[in-house]
Amino acid sequence: MSDNELGLFLRSRRESVTPAQVGLPTGARRRTPGLRRSELATLAGVRCSLHTPSPMPIDPGYDGSHIAC
Repeated sequence: MSDNELGLFLRSRRESVTPAQVGLPTGARRRTPGLRRSELATLAGVRCSLHTPSPMPIDPGYDGSHIAC
């Protein structure tokens, strides 16, 4: 599976779930249906940054719980 195929799959899964279905407020108008990346990260229990960090050495104590959205 290519990166693009994986991205399309993940997007289709996010779009199939509404915030109300998982107990989140619907909030303001959405550009696309379904969950936002940050909402999905919150539900998954990981921290999410809205930018891609520059390459940096990984801290030995890093637990892998932070993803770039």
